[in-house]
Amino acid sequence: MRVSSFLVLLCLAALFFSCSSIEQSGEDDLGFGSGDQVEDTTVVKIGSVLIGGFESEIICNGRLSANKQAVLRFRISEQIQEIRIVGGEHVDKGQVLAVLRGDELENQSRRSRLVLEKATVDLDDRLIDYGYRIADTLRVPRSILRMAKIKSGYLTAQFDYDEVQQNLGKTKVTAPFAGTVANLSKSAHNDAQVNDELCTLLDESEMRVEFTLLEGELDKFSPGTVIEVVAANGVVVEGSVTHINPVVEKSGLVRGYGIIKNVRGRLLSGMNVEVIVKRQMKDKMYVPKAAVVRRDNRSVVFTFDSGRAKWNYVETGNENRGYICIESGLNGDQKVIVSNNLTLAHDSFVKIDSRPIEQL
Repeated sequence: MRVSSFLVLLCLAALFFSCSSIEQSGEDDLGFGSGDQVEDTTVVKIGSVLIGGFESEIICNGRLSANKQAVLRFRISEQIQEIRIVGGEHVDKGQVLAVLRGDELENQSRRSRLVLEKATVDLDDRLIDYGYRIADTLRVPRSILRMAKIKSGYLTAQFDYDEVQQNLGKTKVTAPFAGTVANLSKSAHNDAQVNDELCTLLDESEMRVEFTLLEGELDKFSPGTVIEVVAANGVVVEGSVTHINPVVEKSGLVRGYGIIKNVRGRLLSGMNVEVIVKRQMKDKMYVPKAAVVRRDNRSVVFTFDSGRAKWNYVETGNENRGYICIESGLNGDQKVIVSNNLTLAHDSFVKIDSRPIEQL
């Protein structure tokens, strides 16, 4: 009986110690009772706080168009006899671009010439009545000569003849200046009406850039201000502002205009571009733009301090494509975090990425 009681007590003791061991093991697995919890470490790149001369940039969106362009139209209604151009072709000043049929006008020209010749004979007869001949018009008093021209029908015949000759000249569409053909919209053997468009002629040796700027940026732009225009195909050209439209639109934007040279003809009408105004500034503190993030509607820069990220509220100023000025909130000897900083918190553990920092 004593042996049985002893065995029961022994089993209960073994069960107790087993449960205690399992409970302790569970606590260890959950991270309790075995030391402090280890926080995740974020790998970051760092940059320097820079102090010195700074090139401020204001970047606007713009659109290019040929500085010299014209929509060429037909000036009379006739059938198109010939189109002598193709889209994209370069043409010279005065070159014939299209020809309309002129059969009926040629007939009118011959008839009007005959009428004019008869009126000339009648004019000579009228002058004889006054003691003059048509060959003596320089000696004929002006009042008598005019009266004779009216009575003979000479003035009307001359007017009709000149009008037909003008219409004959309108059967040809010519280039008013050298340029490139665009938007060709007609073909031969089709009817053309007065004021129908034939094409647009572009002189793209100089390009006009139209851009929009904020109302608060007006003081940075004026006629003659140097601008840099950057196209999507990599072309970068300098030019100047010609004028600013003196009206603020409902959107709060103002339209400006500038002129640039078309370097090697690589710029085309309708291209979207960036328009940049640069200004040199002295003694400015600035950091890579990637270092500045927004938190609680304020600008924040995280600095690196002994393996931790430090939260710094900053006031920002002028900027360019790579850097932004810091008006307050940082010191010149600090290192700023420029990557993986969107989700950092104050005193987060960070580790410096040993790879070179990309040029920003």
